[in-house]
Amino acid sequence: MPDGREVFVEVSASYITYKGRPAILLVIRNVTEKLEMEKRYREFFENTLDMIIVTDLKGNFVEVNREFERISGYRKEEVIGKNFREFFSEDEAENVFRMYNKAFKEKRPLYGLEFRFKTKYGVEKVVEGNVRPLVKNGKVTGFLANFKDVTERKRLEEELLRTNKLLRTINAINEVIVRVKSLDELLTTVIREVSSYCTFAWIALIDKEEERIVKSFGMESFDEKLLNGVCVAEALKNQRTVIKLAGEHPKNCVNWAEHEKLNAYIFPLTHRNRVLGILAIYSDFRISEEEIRLLQTLADDVAFAIDAIRLERARQESLRQIEKNIEQFAILVDKIRNPLAVITGFADLFGNMEKDKILEQVRKIEEIIEQLEAGWLESEDVRRLLRGFRDEEDTAG
Repeated sequence: MPDGREVFVEVSASYITYKGRPAILLVIRNVTEKLEMEKRYREFFENTLDMIIVTDLKGNFVEVNREFERISGYRKEEVIGKNFREFFSEDEAENVFRMYNKAFKEKRPLYGLEFRFKTKYGVEKVVEGNVRPLVKNGKVTGFLANFKDVTERKRLEEELLRTNKLLRTINAINEVIVRVKSLDELLTTVIREVSSYCTFAWIALIDKEEERIVKSFGMESFDEKLLNGVCVAEALKNQRTVIKLAGEHPKNCVNWAEHEKLNAYIFPLTHRNRVLGILAIYSDFRISEEEIRLLQTLADDVAFAIDAIRLERARQESLRQIEKNIEQFAILVDKIRNPLAVITGFADLFGNMEKDKILEQVRKIEEIIEQLEAGWLESEDVRRLLRGFRDEEDTAG
């Protein structure tokens, strides 16, 4: 250009007749601005934080940008010309097809779509975005899609929902803990509530010394071999939570066949440094550290409740035994008095010296009986007091 600027031009030539003679017509267009716009578009296309994907009507990849390569792990040359179905599960591919087909039929963009796919390295990703049909001369020729990687956001949302659900579960169990007096009711409630949060769960009370299961809920049948399972045995031995993620279960684990595809979380129920049982939770999702902390607190609360119920049961047994002993005490006093009356009457058959000796011994025995009767009256007061406590507790319960 006269001012020294460099411009890009597009030249087209055609044969014409000019003043009766053949000639060539050259048309020169300044395309500098057009090329600059294309350059800016290409820079935007390649550097945007969205995945951008262009496909034809059959769903074959025509163009992808760098963000697609970064998120998916595939290089551009690995996907161009391939069909989208190769990168989705069968069900998800059908979902993608339905959405694209809707955009095709209605010739309008669709917003807020969410799809799941696996990267080149097998990692599941969740993307969210829009699909726009490319229309030329009134006909749809392909599709332009832009998506954001929302995997982490979705993970946090799902984790928050699970945590809230777990808190409601723990609250429901704690309401039972403060009022329940039956181990069966307690453990049934724990399994019912926890199973609504995870894939499934079981709980077992054990006698660690005898290595046997005392009571269990959550599985159709329990085998003593369960205590020798790698996960359970480790939790019992070390008195700490054991976590085995899907694929990490050792094959010699008792329940390997059923649980190899699930994440296992084994919580020992410990109280006062004693292992009372096991709470096992299996899930098809990975439990967060916060959820594990809450579940450990729940396990501790359940262990405390188990110990409290057992202590209360022992206390009630002690009260019953005390009452029984007091009643036996009164009966024994009466049984002693009757033979003494016979001995006193029998003493009249002897001379004065022998009679006095016999009656002296009778008086000593009567003094002992009087002391016993005084103790019995005190015991009777204790029994009435214990009955009063028990009646008050029964009324409160």
